[in-house]
Amino acid sequence: MNRYKKLIGNSAIFAVGNLGSKLMQFILIPVYSYTLTISQFGKADFITTIIGLVSPLIYLDMVDGVFRFTLDESEDKKRVFSTGLLFTTIISIIAFMTGLAVAPFISKYPILDATLLLVVTTFFGLISNYVRAIGRAGTFAVAGIINTFIMGASNIIFLVMFHGGVSSYLEAMVLGQIAAIIYFLISTPIIKQIRLKWFDIKLFREMCV
Repeated sequence: MNRYKKLIGNSAIFAVGNLGSKLMQFILIPVYSYTLTISQFGKADFITTIIGLVSPLIYLDMVDGVFRFTLDESEDKKRVFSTGLLFTTIISIIAFMTGLAVAPFISKYPILDATLLLVVTTFFGLISNYVRAIGRAGTFAVAGIINTFIMGASNIIFLVMFHGGVSSYLEAMVLGQIAAIIYFLISTPIIKQIRLKWFDIKLFREMCV
């Protein structure tokens, strides 16, 4: 009976989250139309598309690797998470340093904001996949709601009030995901499941396959 109650509860949270996400997207359409030119929106869409394409390549699809191996009952979940998170941190540092080096030579695009979005999106994906894999579906869904509404509110403030353009569009997405990550850290014990000594090079190689 408890399993059914939990399933119903999680389904209700997912339904509310999906409804909230759709509603926020509907609200933001006129905001984008009013505050962004066609060129600006094209740049923003191009950047987010490129991030979605290159992230699995740069991070060796570690986000999905953490999810798959955490679901495997024979694997040590803490070791899986620590291995994936440490690798992601190292690649993120390299990516951000690369962004700093490249930014002065590409003035047409907000390279630093794009790099920050790449890093934060990857961390959010990795942590949310781990939380979902350990059975915290409700927490996963609530984090999605937080992400959506913080991102939406930030977009309205940054674009309507401050006319920030493409940079503000990207920064709003970053803030939404950072808020969701903070919620994960507060509401789950994942901080206690991160240790440098738990990094496993053999496991890392398997997760990259």
